[in-house]
Amino acid sequence: MIGDCVIGDGMYRADKNEAGVFSHHLMRAALSAFECRFDQLSEEQQQVIEKTAQKAMAIESTVLSSREAWDVFLSEKVIDEAVESVRARYDSALDFEQDLLANGLDLQILRLALARELWVDAVLGKVVQDVPTPCDAEAKRWYDGHQERFLMPETRAVRHILITVNEALADNVRGKARLKIEAIRDQLDGSVPQFEQFAKQHSECPTALDGGRLGSVPRGTLYSLLDETLFMMDEGTLSGVLESEMGFHILLCEDILHGQVVPFARVRQRIIDHLTAARCHGAQRQWIEGLAVS
Repeated sequence: MIGDCVIGDGMYRADKNEAGVFSHHLMRAALSAFECRFDQLSEEQQQVIEKTAQKAMAIESTVLSSREAWDVFLSEKVIDEAVESVRARYDSALDFEQDLLANGLDLQILRLALARELWVDAVLGKVVQDVPTPCDAEAKRWYDGHQERFLMPETRAVRHILITVNEALADNVRGKARLKIEAIRDQLDGSVPQFEQFAKQHSECPTALDGGRLGSVPRGTLYSLLDETLFMMDEGTLSGVLESEMGFHILLCEDILHGQVVPFARVRQRIIDHLTAARCHGAQRQWIEGLAVS
């Protein structure tokens, strides 16, 4: 239980509405873990969510009982915007109200729960306001120690020609489709300009408009046989006739882009952001643990 706190011009107490606030924690935990309402979960899943919600509410109450919380103030406008942000996710006001009821909430409880969340976020933000941002040297050391995270996989620039198989169409029954693509394959010389032209004329894939271009693809992007074949091909070579669930294909491997490590300069800010977030999270956790034992 926490005491009164003035947030803007309002008074928000958790003790008077503890069941409602807990329902909001149940709703959030259920959506996060299972993407459905708490009452739609199995008994076993509900037990898991209840423990998650109890822990979240305990942490929230601990934070809001701290001395730091009393120096943090939120405007009613901020809370209004948070409520409106939730309301905007629904197609109508009726859908919004019905979902609140289904989750054991009403507008007043939702407002209270959101206010408490915002208050906690503001307090935790205050706790880490003096946490130093990692310097470039720290970021570079982390980059050097985690090179595997910045390895770009090998990709292959590929074009294809597709003749579909459709037993309902006389010209696309399997036998005729096979003969059609084999005739195309016999005429190809492996040059990109010719392949583009043939793709525009004969391919039954939307990529025909772009000369059959599929772009640069990593492993695991295409149908299994096409994928396996493409990554065995040399640059500038044609495949034989390949069959997939869609029909028959011919591949042209235009270029091979070998795997390489992303330069530090391209990921520097991402690393700094990652290290900053980790540092702040650690500081917040340590601060909360200190409150719990004090």
